[in-house]
Amino acid sequence: MRLRASIVAATLAGSLAASHTAYAFQSIYIVRHAEKKDASRDPELSEQGQTRAASLAKALRDSDIGAIFTSEYLRTQKTAAPLADALKIKATAIADTAKLIKTLKDDTSSKSALVVGHSNTVPELLKAFGSDQKIELGENEFDRLYILTPQKSEKPIINLIRY
Repeated sequence: MRLRASIVAATLAGSLAASHTAYAFQSIYIVRHAEKKDASRDPELSEQGQTRAASLAKALRDSDIGAIFTSEYLRTQKTAAPLADALKIKATAIADTAKLIKTLKDDTSSKSALVVGHSNTVPELLKAFGSDQKIELGENEFDRLYILTPQKSEKPIINLIRY
């Protein structure tokens, strides 16, 4: 419950500070996939990762998510699955980060979006929307939830919540 309150507060802070968003999405929630089972090329989630994915779904279920994007890898899809199932949304897998960025910027939805990426794509996405924050995700960092609120003519508002 505390995490959900933090997410709502961060989203509202971004919304209140925004004059108008530059893109159609109200907010873009960006996370790295949850913990993976092993070091293979396309692993399942570990038990801890499954628990984290369920926590993410619980935290975001009332966040007006209208679209979910993942990479082509199982670990991102499994991280998004509990929320996608709860909201009855089909997650869209996009392998190319540049294509994902274009999709996020061109979408005509007025709802929010969830993007589940990787340690290298999360910083790339934030930078593509104008962030100048230096963001590095360590090998064992899976607990960051970035809430990006795009701005029309200024840098985005980015809130970080650990979950």
